[in-house]
Amino acid sequence: MSKPKLTGAERRRAKRVLVQESFSIFVVVPAGHGLVRLYMRDLSRLGLCFDCEIAGSFKAGQEFALRLHVNPGFYLPLEAKVVRVQNLEVACEFKDPEGVAVQSVAKLLDFLDIAAEAGVLGA
Repeated sequence: MSKPKLTGAERRRAKRVLVQESFSIFVVVPAGHGLVRLYMRDLSRLGLCFDCEIAGSFKAGQEFALRLHVNPGFYLPLEAKVVRVQNLEVACEFKDPEGVAVQSVAKLLDFLDIAAEAGVLGA
């Protein structure tokens, strides 16, 4: 009696994840501003800060949806609240720190921290 032929997924000893080209992390705020890519200054487990020529359209306390793109084709949908607007800089905190999207940001930051220690930057 011969063994049944296994499919590709059944032969694998570890789960595989599709890799979507490369990392190119950026922010998009779709509502009211169109799909404009914003310059992200920094990112943390609690929120992020970005520069925006339309910063005057943001007010402290304002809540809005944003997309944190890991590359042009994949993003994490997040809800944020503006905590500070200064010149062209908008600082905001994530509304649901226990949500799966924010937890994904935390894991991404963990990866980036470890990768910075082990990786090589260059061409």
